[in-house]
Amino acid sequence: MRRCLPSVYKSLEREAEERNDARAAGLSKFSQNYQFVFTLHMMCDVLPHLSDLSKAMQVYQQNENIKFI
Repeated sequence: MRRCLPSVYKSLEREAEERNDARAAGLSKFSQNYQFVFTLHMMCDVLPHLSDLSKAMQVYQQNENIKFI
């Protein structure tokens, strides 16, 4: 999503103008909001690391459960 954000903006703006689509206009305005863009970039940067950490902790927990059995 982060890579194609400019294309998404153009597409939403075109839909809003050509078809007078209020939903596309609203999504265009919302997606260009600073908070949305910041959150999108933060999620793209942070979520892969959180996923790796979660998987590592699950493996660790499974190994600990094996020791107690």
